[in-house]
Amino acid sequence: MKIPTRKCQSVAIALSLLTLFAGSLSANVVLWDADDGDWNVAENWEFDAVPGEGDDVRFESIPEQSDTITVDFSGSHNIERMRYSTGKHVTMNMADGSSLDINSRIDASNYSGSVIGPAGLTIIGPETGSATFVSRSFSSGRNESDVSTETVFSGPNLSVKFETSFSTVGRAGDNNSLIVENGAVLQSTESIWLSDARHATYGQNNAMIVRGAGSALEQTGSSATFFIIASRPAEAHLSGNHLLVEDGGRVTITGDDPETEARIGIGLGGSGEWRTDNYIRVTGGESSLELLGNTHLQIGRGQSTQRDNYVMVDNGGTITSEGLISVRRGNNLIIGEDGTLHGTDEINVERASTFSLNETGQLTGSVVVNLESNTAEEPARFEAAGRGIASGVEVNLDPNSVLVVGVSDATEASVLTLDSTVNMAGDSLGEDTSQLELTIFGNNAMDSIDFDGGTLNLAPPPLPGLDAVELVVLLGEGYQPGTGDTFQAFTGNVNITNEFTAILLPELEGDLEWDLSAFNSAGDWTLSVVGEGGFDDWLAGHFTEDERGDEEVGGPLGDPVGDGVRNLMVYALGLDPWVTNTANLPATEVRALEVDVEVNDYLTLSFDRPAELGDVTYRVTGADDLESWAEEPVRHSVADNGDGTVTELWRDSVAIDEAAGRFLRLEVSHP
Repeated sequence: MKIPTRKCQSVAIALSLLTLFAGSLSANVVLWDADDGDWNVAENWEFDAVPGEGDDVRFESIPEQSDTITVDFSGSHNIERMRYSTGKHVTMNMADGSSLDINSRIDASNYSGSVIGPAGLTIIGPETGSATFVSRSFSSGRNESDVSTETVFSGPNLSVKFETSFSTVGRAGDNNSLIVENGAVLQSTESIWLSDARHATYGQNNAMIVRGAGSALEQTGSSATFFIIASRPAEAHLSGNHLLVEDGGRVTITGDDPETEARIGIGLGGSGEWRTDNYIRVTGGESSLELLGNTHLQIGRGQSTQRDNYVMVDNGGTITSEGLISVRRGNNLIIGEDGTLHGTDEINVERASTFSLNETGQLTGSVVVNLESNTAEEPARFEAAGRGIASGVEVNLDPNSVLVVGVSDATEASVLTLDSTVNMAGDSLGEDTSQLELTIFGNNAMDSIDFDGGTLNLAPPPLPGLDAVELVVLLGEGYQPGTGDTFQAFTGNVNITNEFTAILLPELEGDLEWDLSAFNSAGDWTLSVVGEGGFDDWLAGHFTEDERGDEEVGGPLGDPVGDGVRNLMVYALGLDPWVTNTANLPATEVRALEVDVEVNDYLTLSFDRPAELGDVTYRVTGADDLESWAEEPVRHSVADNGDGTVTELWRDSVAIDEAAGRFLRLEVSHP
């Protein structure tokens, strides 16, 4: 339906005369003047003329109009600019073979003096065939009052191009978004900026989203600032601005000039300019971010006020980078659950920054990871678990950097499987070191490295007595080990060059002490707890206060896993009360033993136990009827296993051929 024009005839004549004399010096403003309708119908436009070259097309909120309209578009049209404003939601359905060429830009901004937003423009491609939407640039949220605008390009047969000039999403406003979805493809040859803010309080939560299979952003060029999130120098606190690639979407950024890198930057501000929690996330099966050619992904700028910005890939997403990745001071690179980062250049991680690899994440390619900080108070950290570090990856830890097995906030022990090379070094003065950090949790569990063809190269000290590489052992929150507890740091085909120049262990309660005598290849790299802490301390280390209050769980005769082995026996044998222990109980066997110069077959019982438990008494008894037990068996031997445990072998007092049936058992008691 035709909506009555808001302007009188004399005003229209005056505007026409002004246009006649102005020529091409300024664009004609042409307003959509209907509800739903066809672009090619003159009556749907103010002044009853379909817009053409040089016209500034505007969709404004008009009292007589619906705020939600649909425009059917066909044919080929050329205009100067397209704008939409407060409260207006426009859906444009483009027909097969149609094209719209915008000489200036598509714009959602405050050009009329009022606050923009919420407002929306959705361009939908045809179900079959193809349609083209071309604009020299795109801009939303140009002013601090421009908020909550949404521009959507949708459909598998829609090709969108931004050419000639850079584009911005949320240049100064909040909550503005540009979305490419349902198979649409957006190509750009110039820079795209998210929150290119110039105001001290605006520029938050602006987004570019590429989602759905076939949907893509393809950017090619050599601009030094190519895809930037939260950057423009300003005394602003810019946060929450992000690029989200999800559900099979793809973003490809190609630097085609070997002399000038195409930079993808997040949180690039100057001194005193806050940039926090801005991010790129690639998530969902088949979603990908491809950085091809001469590119540089830079997270932060090295200033203390640009912190906690990050790049994350997870849930089946993939990041491929042929160029440099820099994680500047205080920012993060995250390979989350089932995420993959494939690199062929370098990843440089600076002070107070963290590169984390989830247990099911993958770091592949021939990438070299370098960690370095100039201060021990702000180390660079590489947190890793699982077997996701490919054999072609090299990790270098320079002074003031830390390799952490497991990721932040872990509540249970992690294993890092190593089939690549990790190099750890200190400085030339023996003052600044690199560190390997492992955490001990309850139930005798400790973070560990499982060597599967990999190598841990520890730099030797610059001079005897000086430090180079340290092992740091921490305790999980609320956990205290007890007497007899053992923890294994390295497993598999352990390949460690040189030694740790220092091992920093947590303080133990009471008279407990660490035993490092088995922390070597012969002792399977085991840390043990010894001392007079006794059974009570062991219970406190393995059970919470509530669990100890339940005699069937944390009491001396408790059995938390229901395997029939009481806690006191578990303690006496150096086992874990939270693991089924039936396979580790004393074993009986008939052996040929020499006794008093004669060799006969004897029923024997053998068991392993901690070497130093001062509060347990071990008693082996024998019987021939399972009722009349007596201390007749004899301890035949005690063998030191070199790992803080011994193996005791007991034999019956009579040979097998002298008894019709015999039984042996182990009893333990605690004062």
